[in-house]
Formats: sequence, C-alpha cells, structure tokens
Amino acid sequence: MADWRVAKSLDKLLVQINAKWPTRRKSSDGSIGDANHASRASDHNPWVDDGVVTARDYTHDPDHGFDSYVFAEHLRQTKDPRLKYVISNRRIFSSVTNPWVWRSYGGANPHDQHVHVSVMPTQKLYDSVKEWDIGDGVVPSDQPPASDDKPLTKKGDTGYNVEYLQRMLGLPDKGVFDEATEQAVIEFQKRSGLVPDGKVGPYTWRQLDAPAPDEPDVPNDFPLPKPPADIEHVVFKAEGKMSTFGGPKDTGMTKDEGLALYGSAAAFVKAGIGDWLLSASEAGASGMGRRLNPAKFYVACRWDYKTTKQAFLRTALIRVTNPKNGKAQIARAVDWGPNIRTGRAADLSPGLASALGLSTNDECVVEVFGEGETLLT
Repeated sequence: MADWRVAKSLDKLLVQINAKWPTRRKSSDGSIGDANHASRASDHNPWVDDGVVTARDYTHDPDHGFDSYVFAEHLRQTKDPRLKYVISNRRIFSSVTNPWVWRSYGGANPHDQHVHVSVMPTQKLYDSVKEWDIGDGVVPSDQPPASDDKPLTKKGDTGYNVEYLQRMLGLPDKGVFDEATEQAVIEFQKRSGLVPDGKVGPYTWRQLDAPAPDEPDVPNDFPLPKPPADIEHVVFKAEGKMSTFGGPKDTGMTKDEGLALYGSAAAFVKAGIGDWLLSASEAGASGMGRRLNPAKFYVACRWDYKTTKQAFLRTALIRVTNPKNGKAQIARAVDWGPNIRTGRAADLSPGLASALGLSTNDECVVEVFGEGETLLT
C-alpha cells in the first residue's frame, strides 16, 4: 500500500481521549481500513488528497470511563465544524444531511463496540489540531429518548418529538402536529401494517425508528472519489445514449408516478438522503418521480434484479462517465428505466448530466461497483 497518514484532527482527538481515560480498552480502535473497507468507498481508506484517512474508531469501554454512546452525543452537541458524520450504536448524525440530528443507521456494522468519527475532506479542517471538546462522560440532558420512551404523540401536540416525527415522514419540521402530519402518519401506518389511527404510539415509533433491513442509512454528503483501479469490481455496466428525468419539470412523468427503488419519503430519510426529495407542494406533485431534487446525482438503468438486487442498488457505488471528455461522477440509483423502445441506456438527473457535460442522446457509461456494501461506514 502506498504511503498514508491519518488526519491530524483525529490523531489529536485520540491523544485527548487517551489522556482523559488512560485505562480504556483499545481493542476496537482503528484508522486505516482492512480489505473489506478497501473494496468500497469508505473514509477509512486513504483517498482524500492522495493518502489521508479521514475516519477513526474509538472503542466503547464504559467500565473504564469511556462510554462511546455518551461521547458521540456530546460531539453532536458541540457541532464542531471539523465533523463530517458520526456513527454510534445504530444511529448516525451528519453535519450536512439533516444537520446534527440523530437518525437510524442500518449498516451491517451497528457500531455498538466503538464510535466512528469522520471529519471533513478539507485540509484546513481535517488537519486542524485545535483542542476538541470531549466532555466529561456524563449523559447529556437532551439526549433523544429511545422509541419505547417517547410519549403518545397525536394531533395538536407540539415540540421536539413532533419535529422528529415530521422529519422521519419527510415533512417540514414545524413542530406542530397538524392535519398534514396526521394524514402522513395514517399513510405510514397503512404501509406498515399498523392500525391507521393517526396517533403515534410505541408500535408506530418503533417502526419509524427501526432501520429497514434492505435500506441502510447511507450518508452521501460529498461526491466520492474514483476507486483505485486495483480494487474495481464491476457488477453491472451499461453504455449508450442517455436522457434526463425527475423533478418538477419532468412532464414525461405523471404527477403521481413513483420510483422503483424508493416507495416513500420515509425510505429516503432512512437512507440518509431525505433532502433528495422535494415536498409535494414544492414539486406540485405527489409522486416520488416529480418530487426528486433535480440537482442531486441520481440515475436509472434497466437493472438486472437477479444479479443487482433492489436492496443492493440502494447502497451501490455507481460511477457515471462521459466518455468524450472523461468526466465522471458518483451517483445513486433511484429507478428502473428507460424503456428499451427509447433506444437509450440510462436516464440521469439534470444535475448529474450538467456536471458531466451531457445532453439528451449523448453517450454515457454507467458502472456499478462492489458487492452490496454501503458507500461509507
């Protein structure tokens, strides 16, 4: 492996943690990724600025003072500008996607034996050696309660739990349980096989908070780098003409048309890309297709679900390339198409097409990498 180093800010954090909790265990500490990490786009790989690892894990050891669950919540409250995202005990918060709010995390590793800390991929931030505020290990007073501890929430209620509920449902977090919120709850309960009474009790909270097994929560806050050539493993490839789709201006989609890979606003939120979906009022449509944010980088191809299953595609590393100018971007799969009768191989978001310098009927190449791993861990 070529020379690499860990971001100085994370080394600084390690020094501070070891000084404050000198007897803590370090069995789950880590920086550079293993072969499993090297097979996918992970901050544990030295891909930033040709050799910098921008993630570290710190072992959970409450018996010796370092409770990583408490530590993670403290970091969230500090809102340190160096932080990119933190994963701890099946939860994740990001400084960009739904900033500083805990969300369910459904990745294969629950991160209950360590806390994962990723820092921003900008040198002035990742190499900053400013002292971190690491807290004193006391449980913060405003830590969000577990699902079973949340109160019955219903129409007319206000406050934090209502804001959280609205974010999980893909609604504006006004903090007031109004008629729109009640209707969204009823629809969610119907889809989840629950009693559709519009009230959010323990069963509905549990269903909202539970990470869907085939929709892991994947942060996608920044464009990912091109994987090194020696680890590329292409599991799907499409070449040919392209067009654009999605968003309020796509009159080729009906106002209630959905997406093959995402069936609800909650699915977008749980996948860590809630901001990829516009509100129904913003889009002037109820369907997921017209509600897509056209500035985001998404793609549709005629996927072979036998080899690239829907659950895999939701977290797959997908590179889209303009072969004429060599430009490439990382995108996320959201739909199946275009129809073979169009003679095209792929549909891209308007934002992705613009970034690649592509116009309708230009040639593009779509490649899917990996074996179902998440984009970041």
